[in-house]
Amino acid sequence: MRTLVRSSAVLLLSLGCAPADPVAGPATPPMVAGVGIPGGSKCAAVELLPEQGTVAVGGTLQMSATAFNKKGNPIPSAPIQWASSFNTVAAVSSTGLVTGVAAGETHILASCAGIVDSVPVVVNP
Repeated sequence: MRTLVRSSAVLLLSLGCAPADPVAGPATPPMVAGVGIPGGSKCAAVELLPEQGTVAVGGTLQMSATAFNKKGNPIPSAPIQWASSFNTVAAVSSTGLVTGVAAGETHILASCAGIVDSVPVVVNP
């Protein structure tokens, strides 16, 4: 399992903020938190797979996220929130399906109870 990011803030998604260079993508991913998710307080870690991705504009890539409790056991029914750091580059559905929108780089984030994992995704023309 990789090192994970912890956050207790509400869901932050760079709303209304454009990167200086949209093709280069973000330097670091924004934080995403699962505050207020029923049952989310049991989550101690989240693992997002694959660990990086590439997709073409108009193409799709299925991501998966697994939440773990403090003992390291998977929590199959844990609620996962999905986000893209730049929806103008790639969008992600509530089931983790990433769709390439425009060439560039973004980060796909999965969170549960303030525990976040993110992976870089490159969108090719």
